[in-house]
Amino acid sequence: MKYWLATHRVDLHKTHGDFIGCRMNSKNPGKLEVCSVKFKEMSKGDKVVVCTRSADKIFGCYEISSDGFAIVDDPEWG
Repeated sequence: MKYWLATHRVDLHKTHGDFIGCRMNSKNPGKLEVCSVKFKEMSKGDKVVVCTRSADKIFGCYEISSDGFAIVDDPEWG
């Protein structure tokens, strides 16, 4: 088991709390893309602390509950 620290913008956490580690796609405005290669290293059972980029607010502490998967044909992901 590993422990991870993930940062998240406050405005995006309010609307997309499940899109940690993503950013808006510059080539496809309005769509999200993964911006962290660390997701490939995360696995089921690992723990993640999610906070703001300035680390002044913690959104929560979570346990990864499933193995990684690709999101296909989702309107948010393009």
